[in-house]
Amino acid sequence: MSNSIEFDEKRGEVRLLGLRQMVMSMDALCNHLDTLVGNQVAEVIIKNLELQEGKEEAERFVRNHPDAKVEEFLDLMKRYDALSGVGITSVRFSENQDGLVFIEILNPYIKRTSGSSKSLLFSWWCGALSAILHRDLDLESITYDASSDILKCTIAPRVIK
Repeated sequence: MSNSIEFDEKRGEVRLLGLRQMVMSMDALCNHLDTLVGNQVAEVIIKNLELQEGKEEAERFVRNHPDAKVEEFLDLMKRYDALSGVGITSVRFSENQDGLVFIEILNPYIKRTSGSSKSLLFSWWCGALSAILHRDLDLESITYDASSDILKCTIAPRVIK
């Protein structure tokens, strides 16, 4: 897997860490989706899309790197976040046995915590971590601290109600 962004103007291709991508304004997409179907429906659509994307990316990583440690996957995905413009991501696991994962994004691309934007940046992580850690996880809380420009999320083990 490549370590950077590659652009082939003759082919009209952008590759990020070796995977072909398309550059687009996700903020505009989220705003439009929120307007079309309402905040709650848009949030569910993006959440499901990103959960699946994260899960598939993690499974692809495991297939290509069967002996890799969780930390290697996290390092690669944090690099992906930075290269793709998401922001600077940090991931921390709870020291307790509660299974919580804390994710923070410094200088986040999207700062809103409602509608489809709420799910865009963290649902991918939730799906990827569910696949890598072999347990079902859910987004528990998402907050934005404007003074430090950090978007924060807590991911927790899924509770069956």
